[in-house]
Order: sequence, then structure tokens, then C-alpha cells
Amino acid sequence: MKKSAPKNAEGNAKTAAEAFPHLQAVWNWKKLFWCHFAAVVLLITWNGGPVREIWDAADAALYYAMNGFAVSGEAVSRAIAFANTNQYDKLATLVLVGVLASYAALGRNARFDWRLAGVFIVGLLMLVTVYGRRKIGIFEYQLRPTPSLVLEPFHDLSLMFPDLRVKTSASTSFPSNHGNACMIFLLLFWTLARKYWGLFTLAILPFFMLPRMFAGAHWLSDLAVGSLSYSLVIFAWVVYTPFLERAITFVHKPFALAFALLKKLVAGKTGKESAIK
Repeated sequence: MKKSAPKNAEGNAKTAAEAFPHLQAVWNWKKLFWCHFAAVVLLITWNGGPVREIWDAADAALYYAMNGFAVSGEAVSRAIAFANTNQYDKLATLVLVGVLASYAALGRNARFDWRLAGVFIVGLLMLVTVYGRRKIGIFEYQLRPTPSLVLEPFHDLSLMFPDLRVKTSASTSFPSNHGNACMIFLLLFWTLARKYWGLFTLAILPFFMLPRMFAGAHWLSDLAVGSLSYSLVIFAWVVYTPFLERAITFVHKPFALAFALLKKLVAGKTGKESAIK
């Protein structure tokens, strides 16, 4: 007996849960709890006690190793210096937008209009949770100076390459904005696009997340504690509640209308060419 095609293949999906079977509009209280629990434990270990001493030692050791590597050669130094400029940040943003666009165009786990709605929501959530957080100052309760301001020796890439305007310090480094952006992007995009797209994203994100550590602008714990705990909380409320599924369902309609119109235009153009022939 011939199997029926899945709803999303036929274009009959009415909700994101039908288009993306792994997305469900339910409250997963267990996973919601464990994400918050992990975030709280990370913050507790960093805020005091013997484990904070371990974090401080790891922060300092990794800073010396990475900042020392940053001056291991002319080509290495210039590459790391460039990776700590506004131009590189813009390039990284374009790459992430390109990843979203590539998945929307080439992904296979849902129809094009549903994939487009999904990447729109992921992109919007990035703007709100990363750049919006920075603007209003949420989660910036630790005015922590960067390692370049408190540890010696410090190899200052901004002095080595004054033409590049390298960022090597900030008045507060906790959490890392680059870490927030990369971790939230990875968690949400992997949830939407699944394994292979997620693995590709995982492979490229260190190139955007780690350069500030080489330049002395961030500590390890800025990412491993600050960014990870914040990202876990955002991920929990977006994925383990009905939010993501309902948000994609809500914005899908205009994308579906545009997709249907495009198909009609393409079909009409093909029909005219066939009639001419």
C-alpha cells in the first residue's frame, strides 16, 4: 500500500508542530527546570567559595596561554587583531545571516515557507535577547574589568596594529556579548534545523566567540559562566515552552502567501514559455 506523504511535504501543515514534528507547543517542565538549575549552579560556583578560586585560576591560566599565543608570529598576531575589530564583527553577522538564509533555501526538514518563518523567528530572537539585553543592561550585575586591565604581562594588539582599531578591553566583561550571541544562535538554530546544520554551526562559532579571549578582552568564565547560564535560561523559555512553536506558526502566514504567489508566478512564466515553443 502506498504511504501518504507527510503534511509538511504536501503543504497542508497548519502549525509549526505539523511542519516541524520535533517542535511541540507544550510545557516541558522537567527540561525547563534542569536548564534553570544548571544556570543557577554555574552562577553560584562563580560568585564565591572554593570553586570561584578554581574559576579564577582557570581564567588566569587560559588568558596567559591565549594572549601569549596571540603574539607567536606576525601573521597570527594580525589575524587575531583583525578578528577583534568592528569589521570582523560585521563579517561574523553576515556569516550567521548567510547560514540562516542557506538553511531556508536548502534545508529539507520542512517546506520552504516554514523554514523561512523559522529563521525569521530565530533572527528576531537573536536581536531581542542579545542586542536588546545589552541596551537595557539585563544580567550585567558584575562590573568586572577585562584581563587586559588587571593582569601582567599583557600583549596589546591595539598598539601593535593601530590601523585596525583592535578592541582589547572593556569596563565590564561579564557576560560576553559574543558568547551570548553564539551560544543562543547555536541552541536555537540547532533546535530548528537539526543535526547537520547544527554541527556546521558548532564548527564555525568558535571563530566568532574566542577572538576576544586572545586579545585579553574576556575571561573564560565570561563565556563558560556568564554567557552559558544566560543562554540556558533563554533556550529553556523559548524551546521548552510553547513559545517557539507558536511564534513560528504566528508569522508563517505571510511567508506562506508569498511562497504561493511565487509558485504561481513561476508556473505562469513556465506556461507562457511552453506556449511560445
